[in-house]
Amino acid sequence: MTLGTTGDGNNDGAIYWANLQSQGNYSGAALEYAIAYDITKDPILFFKIGTANEKAGKCNVALTYFQRYLKEGNPSDEYRRMTDEKVAGCKAAVGEPGD
Repeated sequence: MTLGTTGDGNNDGAIYWANLQSQGNYSGAALEYAIAYDITKDPILFFKIGTANEKAGKCNVALTYFQRYLKEGNPSDEYRRMTDEKVAGCKAAVGEPGD
């Protein structure tokens, strides 16, 4: 299954989530991604939940999801690097020391 699609290949969820984010409703998008995770148990969604929370200004919450993504999502090198950058940015935003 690819991110933003259902098992049957339907990408209506991806379109809905993209619409929420394009409208600046990052908290709503984070909630919808969390609901999708509850249904699919796909740890790749942790990256999306983290990113939506980061954009909503909730870096303390985003850090939790970025760390779960790194631990459980088996990211590619590219996504690991992107996530590490997001973690560093969020840690700076909340005043946590970097690794």
